[in-house]
Amino acid sequence: MLQFPATQRSALPSVTLYPLQEWEGYVTVIGKDSFGVRLLNLTAGETHPNETAEIPLEEVSEVDAARMEVGSIFRWVIGYRRDQYGTKQRVSVIVFRDLPAISQSTLRRADEWAREIQKIFSE
Repeated sequence: MLQFPATQRSALPSVTLYPLQEWEGYVTVIGKDSFGVRLLNLTAGETHPNETAEIPLEEVSEVDAARMEVGSIFRWVIGYRRDQYGTKQRVSVIVFRDLPAISQSTLRRADEWAREIQKIFSE
């Protein structure tokens, strides 16, 4: 009778993601093929969004693209994905959160508040 050796299961998760760069952001404008965003650099430990970017719509899932609106909040991670076989891939992952979108009026009020604070500290 032919017997095969027993297989060993790995204790490691089947897929891991090692982040190289992480941002949190919100959508500022949606175009035909891309969307504009303001970004907070989480990797650098920043506390205020001070970067902007234009991201192709093909970078997000069809479901996320369909429900995206100005003010939608997301997390963007660029890193290395390793599968259960050890294959390493560099990936960019954008995940939209199920949080209420930031309204234009909230953004205007925050901008006005920031200008007032800046005046106070520059006097």
